[in-house]
This record gives sequence, C-alpha cells and structure tokens, in this order.
Amino acid sequence: MMPGRKILWGVNAVGLRLRGLSISFPGMVGPTTFMPGRRNVKIGIRVRIWPGLRLEVFEGATLTIEDNVVLGANCHITIAADLTIGAGSNFTGCNVITDITYALREMHLPSIDRPWDISPVHLGRNLFVGHGAKILPGTMLADGSVVGANAVVANIVAPQNAVITGIPGRVKRVVVG
Repeated sequence: MMPGRKILWGVNAVGLRLRGLSISFPGMVGPTTFMPGRRNVKIGIRVRIWPGLRLEVFEGATLTIEDNVVLGANCHITIAADLTIGAGSNFTGCNVITDITYALREMHLPSIDRPWDISPVHLGRNLFVGHGAKILPGTMLADGSVVGANAVVANIVAPQNAVITGIPGRVKRVVVG
C-alpha cells in the first residue's frame, strides 16, 4: 500500500474516533459506505479495514474487533446480538457476517415488517475467510478455522483448525498440528 494512502486511512480512523467509534491505534480504516451503530463498536490495535465496509450494529448489540484483524474490501456485517471477531483473523473481501434472519411466520406481513430470528455467531481467533464467503446465523467457528471462497456457512459448529467449503458450508477436514 502506498504511504500516502496509509496516512489518509489513518486520518479517516481519527475522524471516525471523533464521531464515536472506539478504535485503537495504530490502525487503518478505508472509506466506509455505511456505519450506523458505530458507538457500539470497539476496534483493537493494528486492525485494517479496507474500503466499502457496511456495518450495522443494532440497539443492544456490541461488535468487538480484536487486535490484528483484516476486513477486506466490501465486507458487510449486520448484527443484533454481541459478536467478537477474534484476533488475527483475515476476511479477504466481499464477506457477509450476520446473526439475523427474517422469521418464517407472520407471512401476511410485508417482509420488512416481519419479526427477526436472531441466532448468535461466534468467530474464534486466527480465522481465514475466503473471498465472498458468507457467515450466517448460528455459526460457530473455532480458532484457526478456514472458510473457502464463496462458501455459505450457516448453523454449524466447526472444531479448531477446521476447513469449511461449499454451499452449504461443511467441514471437509480438520488440520492437525
């Protein structure tokens, strides 16, 4: 990355901090597209957030991004329950993380007015999440897990060092050592 861009992103991080985002330094935040609920976000040291982040943290929820996390370009995080992204994790870009689904009841209502079902997501440390992968409600990824590009992971509990691929995402193997 060019030094000038690092400086601009550092200045952007300072500006976000002044507007209520809890961010530790050093860290870099690229231009974001949407960030309601930023007062409920805590960002650790050496976190790199690439441009295009869409971040929605609803009332009563808290998002904690631990140290040394990378959120690649155009990631989208929408949560209604507490979520911690474990230290050392890398989301390579165009990833979706959510703990919300529309309830499959009260179908007579327009979809925007239906109640939500919330199922917490747990993201361990040192994850690697491939480009375009989706982490959906009820997912629990233990430390060291790898999610393949474009995988759609929902309602699974992955053990430590699991490799998850496919649609729907399944544990393909566990790396030992």
